[in-house]
Amino acid sequence: GIQRELPFNMLLSASYTGNRANFLPAQLNPINQLDASYLALGSTLGAAVNSPQAIASGVSSPYSGFINTFGGGATVLQALRPYPQYSSIFDNFDNSGSSLYHAMQIQLEKRFSEGLSFLVSYNLSRMMSNTNSGFTSFVSSAYNKNNQAAEWTIDNNDQPNIVSIAGTYELPIGKGKPFVNDKGIVSNLIGGWQVSAILTYAQGTPVNSGTGGTIVAPGDPLGNNCAPCNRANVVPNVTQEFSYSNVYKGLPVVNAAAFTAPGVWSLGNEPRVLAIRGPWGMNENVSLAKKFNIGEHLKVQFRMEYFNLLNRVVFGGPNTTLGGPNFGLVINSQANTQRQGQAQLRFDF
Repeated sequence: GIQRELPFNMLLSASYTGNRANFLPAQLNPINQLDASYLALGSTLGAAVNSPQAIASGVSSPYSGFINTFGGGATVLQALRPYPQYSSIFDNFDNSGSSLYHAMQIQLEKRFSEGLSFLVSYNLSRMMSNTNSGFTSFVSSAYNKNNQAAEWTIDNNDQPNIVSIAGTYELPIGKGKPFVNDKGIVSNLIGGWQVSAILTYAQGTPVNSGTGGTIVAPGDPLGNNCAPCNRANVVPNVTQEFSYSNVYKGLPVVNAAAFTAPGVWSLGNEPRVLAIRGPWGMNENVSLAKKFNIGEHLKVQFRMEYFNLLNRVVFGGPNTTLGGPNFGLVINSQANTQRQGQAQLRFDF
């Protein structure tokens, strides 16, 4: 990083920040995943192991008592797992995950002088990863452990652009200030005002649903026990996301024409996370404070604070289940809190 002192008690800082993390908690190697080569069996995978379709495909019970153990779950898919006696095997010690973070960080700070101080920061970043949690228990399983390249995508917490502004300004009126600075009643009434604000503007994070990626298609072809968790096929050169202004019109924010369902027993080509993002998070918190004296020994402070002053609505993510009636729509979803205010009166004596 570098720093440069500027006039008017200001300091400009610019830095590059990078982070490479390995051996992170992950589920990139599900032990009991069906081998993708068996997808050639198609719908037979969902048939009972003693069904005519299974018999015609040359599949039989892998061990005595298999049908009794799994009952209606004694399917061809279950029989063809590496360990058919278990419906799933969870490796709590899979640490094959990794991430990569790059950022340019710029900051302008004005030290308090002449009644004004502020801090403005801008972060331009990119985060890539193949895992989505710091705890193995919460990590989504890989879609296909034999195609881990599809898991290396932008991170589900990636926010390329973040702007933060914080500042305080004391009006130049009243005792000790340039204007109306006598000790009279007028100075005491109109002086001593202070305005503070914290403003944040951040680009939305990518929409993600776990193993099913961003856009979830019907099916669970490799038996991840998370149906529906199939990933869609991405149609090239088609706009995937519309403006969130569509929400006010009752229109989708995700373009259904950009995706197709691969079929229940076929794998889609969608990567783990697409660049379909939630809306920008925008928030303004502002406070107004007034200090004045009553007599020689009593000091009074009145403060009003508003959170989300402009009452912005930050919508939640859209429905991403492909083929559903609400696909691409944001339904009754608000991710932030409406405007709130509070006031306080303080006496010091």
